[in-house]
Amino acid sequence: MTILHPHSSLSERLRFAMNAATPKINAAELARAAGVKPPSVSDWLSGRTKKIDADHLISICKCLKVRGEWLIKGIGPIRPYSPKGELEWEGISIASAIAEELVPIPYIQLGNGSYSPVSDELVWLPKAELHKCGVNIESARIVRATEHDMYPDFCDGEIVSIDISANKIFDGEIYAIEHNGKIKIRVLYVNDGGLKLVAKSTDKIMFPDEFLSLQDSHSETISVIGQVWWQAMSRAVRR
Repeated sequence: MTILHPHSSLSERLRFAMNAATPKINAAELARAAGVKPPSVSDWLSGRTKKIDADHLISICKCLKVRGEWLIKGIGPIRPYSPKGELEWEGISIASAIAEELVPIPYIQLGNGSYSPVSDELVWLPKAELHKCGVNIESARIVRATEHDMYPDFCDGEIVSIDISANKIFDGEIYAIEHNGKIKIRVLYVNDGGLKLVAKSTDKIMFPDEFLSLQDSHSETISVIGQVWWQAMSRAVRR
C-alpha cells in the first residue's frame, strides 16, 4: 500500500492517483485523457512542471476520479462523494472553480533590503475576496512575516498578502515597507507631515514606535512596498 505524505507535491499526488485508479492509469493513458503529449505527463510526474492548466485539470480529475482541489493543493478528501456515498462528478466543478473562482498569488521573499519572487510557490485565494477588498489581482503578492514585531496580530512565519499597487498611506493601515535597507511590516500614520511607524508588539523596548519628521523622511530611505489586505489565520492543535 502506498502512503501519501500529508505535505506531498503535485507530482506525488498525481502518481498516487494514477496507481490508485481501477484499473491503474499509465502515463500514455493519462496523456490521451488530458489531451496532451506524453512528455507533458512526464514533466508533471517528475516535478519539472509544477502546474496543470485548468482545461487539462478537469480532464485529469475525471480520468482519475479525484477532486481538483486535492490534486492541485492537497486539500480535502481525494474523491468527491454524493450524500449517498456514490462518486459525484458534479464535484469536479471544483476543478472549474480553481480556474474561475480562485486565483494564484505568487510569493515574494522579504529580506534585508530586497524583495524578490519565489519561484513555483503560490497561494490560491478567492477571486471574489480580492474584488471585495479592492485588490488589484495582478498586483497581489504573498509575503511571510519573519519576526515577532507584529505579534499578536501576525505570528513569526505567518503568511499575509499585500497589494503592491496600493502604496498610498492611510492612517492605521498595515503596510510592508522598506526602511533604510530593511523590510518591515508596520502600521503607518501620517503625523504632521512626517510618518509614524508602529509595531504591534507589546515589547516596545525591542520594537519601539518610530517617528520620522518630514526632514527625516526626505533624508532616510523609506518606501512602501504594498498594503496588507489578507492574512492566514491558524492556531496550534491541543493534544
